[in-house]
Amino acid sequence: MGQLFALMFGASCGLGNVFASKAMEHKDIDRFTGLYTILFINNIFNFTILFIYLIPGHSIDINVSGLVFFGIAGFLISFLSRGAFFSAISYIGVSRASIFKITSPMYAIVGGIVILGEVLSGKALVFTTIVIAGILFISLETMSRDHSDKTSVLYVASSIISMPKKGIALGLLSGFLLGIGNVFRKLGVTYVSSSIIGACVGSMAAFFSIAIFQIIKGKGNELSEAIKNINRDYFLSGIFSSIAMFSMFISLKYISVSYANSITTSESLFTMLWSIIIFGKKEILTVRTFIGAIIVITGIIFLMIFK
Repeated sequence: MGQLFALMFGASCGLGNVFASKAMEHKDIDRFTGLYTILFINNIFNFTILFIYLIPGHSIDINVSGLVFFGIAGFLISFLSRGAFFSAISYIGVSRASIFKITSPMYAIVGGIVILGEVLSGKALVFTTIVIAGILFISLETMSRDHSDKTSVLYVASSIISMPKKGIALGLLSGFLLGIGNVFRKLGVTYVSSSIIGACVGSMAAFFSIAIFQIIKGKGNELSEAIKNINRDYFLSGIFSSIAMFSMFISLKYISVSYANSITTSESLFTMLWSIIIFGKKEILTVRTFIGAIIVITGIIFLMIFK
């Protein structure tokens, strides 16, 4: 059961990524306003679940320190990490951006060592090296100038055009912020055990953060218009990202964190699959992309198991 929900996380998160990427094709909508829309949907979903949970009379212990840590986690994960991820998509596409993003467990382990005083084993160091090798393998990928061959989505590129370094940096930054955010989420759980409260506080903190960010940029009116006329693809991204989050929480009730996180690395492969199904031949993926993804995912799975 836990494995199924962890896999559901990967599938749902992948769909959320692809719909967000599809929505960003509409240049009239600022991508951060789109993120605001997604977080608006996330909050409705999260607080609806909380309301349903409380109806039978369930009680939830509240602790200020726990709420603060959940708030910081939401700010890092749902606002900064997603913002960097959306920015990476505009440079390197959703499939490649998702591969760099799933490096987050590696950063979470490093954060655990620095912040929580955890110890990194020799095996973990080896598998971290494998993950980095996979990242470098994809980073050196080249994309062909000639897109005249439309017969296949996959081909081996052979051009001197390198993948934009800014896109790679933003993808890795997204993974780093997600990993560190998960460390703060873990700290929050030590004070408040309810995952529902963690989800609600985190999404609310991110929602207000993006609202303030856009208002400072002079886009307050754009936010209200976005809610009045919700973009269908951003709406679907919000729904699927919410389903992914609660799928992960349910998964953790049945299997260990390491096992669950290992399975959820399937997010990048699901993102590629949905990208091909929904985008068709718009996003060209090379054989190198898939090989690099397998290297990264394999390294992360073993890293989670032998950390």
